[in-house]
Amino acid sequence: MRSPVVEETLNMCPPSDEECLRRLRAVSEAALAITSELTLEQVLQKIVDVARELVQARYAAVGVIGEERLRLASFVTSGLTHEEIEAIGPWPRGLGLLGLLLNEPRSVRVKNISKDSRSVGFPPNHPTMTSFLGVPIVSKGNVLGNFYMTDKIGKEEFSQQDEDTLAMFAAHAAVAIENARLYTDTSSELRQKIAKLERAERQARFLAELGSLFLAAPFREELWLQDLAKRLTEPFGDASGVYLVDENDPTVLRKGVMFHANSARKKVAEDVVRAAWGWLRELVVSYKQAILVPLTGTEEYWTGDSTQAEKDHHRFGGILAVPIVVGEKTYGLLVSLTSQPFNLTQDDLRFASLVADRLATAIDNIRLYRELCSQRSLLESILDTMSEAVYVADPQSNLLSVNRAFAQTIGANSKEEVVGSIAKYTHLVNPRREDGRAMPDEELPMERALKGETFNNAVMVITPLAEKQNRYVSVSGAPILDEKGNIVAAVNVSRDITELKQAEQFREEYIHTISHDLRTPLTIIQGHAQLLQQALDKAGLSYFARRSSEAIVTSTRQMNAMIQDLVDSARLEAGQLVMEKQPVDVRAFVSELLNRAAGAMDVARVELDALEDLPQVSADPDRLERILMNLLTNALKYSREGNRVTIRIRASGDEVVISMTDRGEGISPEDKKHIFERFYRAKGQRKAEGLGLGLYITRMLVEAHGGRIWAESKLGKGSTFYFSLPL
Repeated sequence: MRSPVVEETLNMCPPSDEECLRRLRAVSEAALAITSELTLEQVLQKIVDVARELVQARYAAVGVIGEERLRLASFVTSGLTHEEIEAIGPWPRGLGLLGLLLNEPRSVRVKNISKDSRSVGFPPNHPTMTSFLGVPIVSKGNVLGNFYMTDKIGKEEFSQQDEDTLAMFAAHAAVAIENARLYTDTSSELRQKIAKLERAERQARFLAELGSLFLAAPFREELWLQDLAKRLTEPFGDASGVYLVDENDPTVLRKGVMFHANSARKKVAEDVVRAAWGWLRELVVSYKQAILVPLTGTEEYWTGDSTQAEKDHHRFGGILAVPIVVGEKTYGLLVSLTSQPFNLTQDDLRFASLVADRLATAIDNIRLYRELCSQRSLLESILDTMSEAVYVADPQSNLLSVNRAFAQTIGANSKEEVVGSIAKYTHLVNPRREDGRAMPDEELPMERALKGETFNNAVMVITPLAEKQNRYVSVSGAPILDEKGNIVAAVNVSRDITELKQAEQFREEYIHTISHDLRTPLTIIQGHAQLLQQALDKAGLSYFARRSSEAIVTSTRQMNAMIQDLVDSARLEAGQLVMEKQPVDVRAFVSELLNRAAGAMDVARVELDALEDLPQVSADPDRLERILMNLLTNALKYSREGNRVTIRIRASGDEVVISMTDRGEGISPEDKKHIFERFYRAKGQRKAEGLGLGLYITRMLVEAHGGRIWAESKLGKGSTFYFSLPL
């Protein structure tokens, strides 16, 4: 497709005009020649070379106007040697004929430059030039610059055809210049973006390397701080350092590390920081400000050991300093000194702040880790003083930590010897159920805790290899969860209860003695007393003899009841009372119980208030009868003669509540706090009977059912005892 300029020229040239067609072909070839270059400098050189050849000029130049349009921004020549260019000196400023073209964008032809009134002459050492042709380069109505042709080869001056030819070529040159400018701008922008990406990549790599350094940071700060200071010289100045202050008193410098490959420059850099420490501490540490300050070397604060010659020779151009801060804690500052010229920017300051943040986090993590190690050491010391065995395992059942008591329990020589798997531990102690049967893996206390179960006082039997005798242990366990609720470990606390079990066995034997050896003669005494009473009745003996026999029978019954209370109390406390629960219709159960007790107590005074459709409860009938009889006996005993006792049964949620109300003397607030305690007897007007175990046993039996028991009372008006049973 032909350009508009070529089309216009074709229309101007008759088909028979060979010269016109020749010039058109020459312009077209010239236009093609300048399209091979891209950058503005290369395009201008190509344009001026082609233009000189096109119009047969000895010398040629192209000038491009600057943005302010008052002077030439670029001036490129053709036909001049390097020596001639050097001899001319500075390029023209746009005076004389050149200025005319700048001010009046039109073509100018001159036969002799020196005789033209508009000429201002040539500078010294400038080659002699005679004829002149100037043509503006215009694009979309805007003048981009001008062609300057001098000395027509073989002729005295440039012709109208030369002017027309150069004008046509100027149109193509304008397009080439615009394209070159666009390419240059785009290329420059692209280079800037690439440089920015490369900078970001270098910074990201630098931060990643710092992360590795921080993760591997040993306990001795000097080693990794020195390495850090060395690495900081890569993105910042040629001298960089880290200065740490006391965490509790930021005015106290705790440690400072400076690095430079040259020891002399390092010494001067340390002097600079030492001399400027006052305002660095105030601005950067106290006020947490990041700063970027040029240095002249004549600052008033600059003192130190370095001589003036050293300062002048190793002078730094500026100082960059950012605070090392986490939250409210200030750990110090990161500092970098740059050489001349001072070329750090706000971007460098922001990146330095990012590095300082990473450094602050690393220092804070090290501090927290050391505190954790200290706390762990303290915790281990505390655990080692415990008589209970403590051990922690991970989700794979590997023992992570144990205390000294645990190692001793399984017969190990040290705690380190024990750390390993649960299988190793179980092999060493052979855990079994309390009845002696083998304990499956899923019942092991640690396995239960690792499954998420929390439990207390799980009893098992172990046989440590070192002792080769059975020992009873009570184990409590719980899982250890992370913030998301995942199980990351589990802990068990084991207590040796062998002596307790031996005491329980002794108590069981004692209970057996009481329940068998003492109750047997009491039964005989009671039986013979009843026979004696019957014989005395038949013989018609005195009232005194009858009362004596009745006292013997009553006392043996009371003693038998006391012994039964003692036996039940001991069994309840030892957890040896077996509950045989079954569904029970409480209303029918209480009604039947009152019918059976009619001959032994005054049940005529008892009123039952219960609905017909009450739900059944889960209870042991024998134990439930004991609860009801204990409460009913007390209600009748402490209620005034002739007053009624009310038994009320109601459903409430997932339980049934049974209450027993008497119209007796009531219970004082002080007594009410203790009535369910063992061996406690209320301080009332009546003489206390028994051992004070009745209500205690009642409470234990209710709680063994999973229920609750409580009392309400007002002095002089009576009391109500409540207890609940789960459905």
